Order: sequence, then C-alpha cells, then structure tokens
Amino acid sequence: ALSAGPLERGEPLDDICANVSHLLHQRTPPEKYSTLFVASVDVATGNVEYVNAGHNPGLILRLSGAHEWLSATGMPVGLLPGAEYTVGRVQLGPRDTLLVYTDGLTEAVNDRDEEFGEERLRAECLRLRLQPLEVFASRLEDTITEFCRGVPFADDRTMVLVRRSPE
Repeated sequence: ALSAGPLERGEPLDDICANVSHLLHQRTPPEKYSTLFVASVDVATGNVEYVNAGHNPGLILRLSGAHEWLSATGMPVGLLPGAEYTVGRVQLGPRDTLLVYTDGLTEAVNDRDEEFGEERLRAECLRLRLQPLEVFASRLEDTITEFCRGVPFADDRTMVLVRRSPE
C-alpha cells in the first residue's frame, strides 16, 4: 500500500512548496526551476488555500460576474535555496469557479503574432462562467483555437476548473 503524501497528511502548503523547492534546487542545475500552483479546497465551506509559486495567476470567477486573480505568493520552486512561500486564502461562494491554467493558453499566438493574453482569457471565462464545466472547457478551447487562426501551438495548454456546487 502507498503511504499518504504530504497533502493527504494535511501538511501546510507553504511547507510542502518550500520542501519541493529545496529538493529541486539540490538535484537540478542552477538554470532549472519550475512554477506551480497548488490548492486545497474545502468542498463544504468553499474555503480555498493555495500557493502560487511563480505560476500564472489563478482566476476566480464569481457567480455575480466579479473576478479575482490569484497572483504569485512565492518564487518558482528550485530557483533559490531557502525559498519561502505564503499561503493565500479565498472563499468560493455557491457556483463560483476557479480556473488554473498553463501559459500555453495565454501565450497562444495568432497569425499577427498577438498573444491571447490574460485580458481575453478573463473576458471569455466571465462569459462562460455559468456554463457546465465540460461546456466551459470545450468553448474556451474553441475560442483559443479560433483566435490562433491555424498557427501551431508552441506550448501545452492545460486547464483545471473547480466549481463549488449550489447550496
């Protein structure tokens, strides 16, 4: 049987990221590092704790149409020895959505070398915020593909969507 990892044991997210950063810094060349976004969501209360280690900002889409960016709470992991991280906290209300994504979404370019960017991402996600998550993901992917007008993607495009259920 597999033993429980640090997340399953309930270790603080800032400590987990500090440990990952330390191990990565020790075991890789100096120019190697990584960004990450890790979150713990309490499905009963909607409380979200997160660490954003130099990653793209997470995006909270409120049912009301408001939004919040979850910007970096620390540097990329593995970049410097002794890196420290701060835990961010936010609450999802009923039917609020959290989007975490890779830069392949925002850095996708069209035939005029324009990036899709965070502003287009925000606007499209707010437009889609009431859709079922499967529809949301599919339509966002279609919008980015249409924006690119056949220009091949230079990077992976990954998104994770989390929505609090209605109460």
